[in-house]
Amino acid sequence: MAGSSTSELIFFIASLIVATGLAAAVGTTTLSISKSMHDNGMILSEQYKSSITVINDPVNTFNNIYVKNTGRTILYPDLVDVFIDGTFTYVNNSTIEEGTHWTRGDVLNITAPLPNGTHTVRVVVESGVSDTFIYRK
Repeated sequence: MAGSSTSELIFFIASLIVATGLAAAVGTTTLSISKSMHDNGMILSEQYKSSITVINDPVNTFNNIYVKNTGRTILYPDLVDVFIDGTFTYVNNSTIEEGTHWTRGDVLNITAPLPNGTHTVRVVVESGVSDTFIYRK
């Protein structure tokens, strides 16, 4: 009789240890998923608030690309990427036409080497929002 209650106690303690381990694993996974969903929500929120528009004249383009911040967030000119026909292009210089922060309504003047001919320029900001522009030079 004493032997059966000892073995039952051992099985009970073993089941508690296994249940505790499973609860810790499930809790860690749930926390990780929750953090990931929060981070993705923040990224989508920034993308929703961000918007840009390339405002160049499609025929009279030299080496300057003018990009207007039409969104609700402050953007960072140093984090702008320019792609010409899908190829990353180094930005020589970028300046804000008025002020020091690229806020809503401000225009960013990007100086980049634009080749002759008809090409597609895509400007991408840090949140992943972009605008595409076709020019002839």
